[in-house]
Amino acid sequence: MVAGSPGMQTGHADNLDVDRGHVWAMAGSLSVDQVPTGGRLVGLGGDNNVPTDREFGANIMRTDTVDHSGYWKNDSLSLINQAAVITGKYDEVKLD
Repeated sequence: MVAGSPGMQTGHADNLDVDRGHVWAMAGSLSVDQVPTGGRLVGLGGDNNVPTDREFGANIMRTDTVDHSGYWKNDSLSLINQAAVITGKYDEVKLD
């Protein structure tokens, strides 16, 4: 699971040592979190894909963050989605 990731030096989730369908990602819009775009610009995302790009192949979770550290705000949708993934309640995750 990644939140606001600047990239993983690979262009696709299938290149990670994780079972297919078990890569989860979330990122706020460019106006609230510039880290993913910054990572893309400096080449941290292989093939210029960061984990929240559809082409990367992750499950993209909805987020309500207002800045780069907001993914872990108490009672936020972002944190609730992360908890659902961690506890294996995948059907409860709100997707984008």
